[in-house]
Amino acid sequence: MHTPELTAALAEIDVVFNGEASPSEFGCARYCCPAEDAAYLRTPNTRVPTELVSRFLYKGSHHFTDHEAAMRRLLPQCAHAMATAPWRTPGSRRTG
Repeated sequence: MHTPELTAALAEIDVVFNGEASPSEFGCARYCCPAEDAAYLRTPNTRVPTELVSRFLYKGSHHFTDHEAAMRRLLPQCAHAMATAPWRTPGSRRTG
């Protein structure tokens, strides 16, 4: 259950970062970020698949054309995931 403060903070994140995208993003052009995955970062107002959010969050900045824009694109989904479920890093087991 969310506190009123957390609910308000999540709503504010949604408002502030709604429509964010990384229009020049094509990924690192290696096997780790195929063009179809990078397309989610270029496309505003769509949900990025959960597995990609997790994978993108743990990539270094050199994997992105515009790392800051990519992170802004992922922030709302990431914030909601952290607020509603135990956070897992890639390859870890669920805790909590």
